[in-house]
Amino acid sequence: MAVWKCSRCGEENERQGSLRNPASRCSWTRNPTAFQSALRALHGGDPKDTDAIAGDDMKFLIMASGEYGAPDWYRGRVRLFDRVIAANGGAARALWLGVVPTWVVGDMDSLSQADREKLDGAGAVFYTYPPEKDDTDTQLALGLAQKEGADEIVVWGGAGDRIDHTLSNLFSAAGFVEQGIAIRFEHPRVTVYLVCDRLVVPGRVGDTVSLIALGNGAAGVSLDGFRYPLREAVLDYRRPYTVSNVIVEPDPSVRVTSGVLAVIHYLQPV
Repeated sequence: MAVWKCSRCGEENERQGSLRNPASRCSWTRNPTAFQSALRALHGGDPKDTDAIAGDDMKFLIMASGEYGAPDWYRGRVRLFDRVIAANGGAARALWLGVVPTWVVGDMDSLSQADREKLDGAGAVFYTYPPEKDDTDTQLALGLAQKEGADEIVVWGGAGDRIDHTLSNLFSAAGFVEQGIAIRFEHPRVTVYLVCDRLVVPGRVGDTVSLIALGNGAAGVSLDGFRYPLREAVLDYRRPYTVSNVIVEPDPSVRVTSGVLAVIHYLQPV
C-alpha cells in the first residue's frame, strides 16, 4: 500500500493502487488560491503570468520526462493551462522551461535535491511515492488530474526513446478518455490525439496522419478529407493498416463510434 505525503500541509494519505479513486484532497490542494498567490509572487505579482485563458473547462498540463523539442515552443503555450502536474523527472523539465508546477508526483528518483528545493521554495506541492509501486509516475499524474477535475489534459514529454513508457502512457491515457477526459500528447513535430468520438484535425493539406486503434480495436471509423477515406470501418489492433494517410482538404475529420483511436498528426514533413 502506497502512502503519499503532501509536502505543503503535511497530511498523509494511504492509497491502494492509483489516485483514480482517492479520498479527500489535502488541505493545500483544496485551496488553489494559495498556490496561485505563491506563483504570482514568484513572477513579480503579475496575474497574466499565471492565469489560463478564460473558459469553463479545466485544462491540465502533465509534464513527463520524455523527449522535448525547442524550449520556446513550450514557453508560448504554458499560459493555456489552469494547472500543471510534473511527473517525477518532468519537474526538471519544468524548471528548464521556467515553469513552476502546481504539483509534482512520483517517486522522485529522477529529481535532484537542488531542483526539489527550488520547486518547494516556489510553492510546488510534492506527492512522493515509494519506488516499489504499481503505477508509473505518469499514471499517477493522470489520476491526480482526474481527481482535481480536469476536463482536458495535454501531455508533454510523454514519448521518447523508451518505447515501453510511450506505449504505457498511450494505453493508460485511453482509459481516462473513455471516462470523458479529452487527452492529447504534444511535441513540436507531432501531436497525438486520443479520440473516442469525433475530431477535426487542425492540419494543413499535405500533412501526414496515422490512426492506431488502442485496446481491443475500434469500430465505426470514418475519415473525411483524407487521401484514403473510410466509412464505418472496423480497425483491428492486430492489423494497423491506417498509417501514412494524407490530408487533402481543409478541416479533415475522424469519427469513431466504439473504442479509442490514437490519431497521430505530423506537423512537419515525414
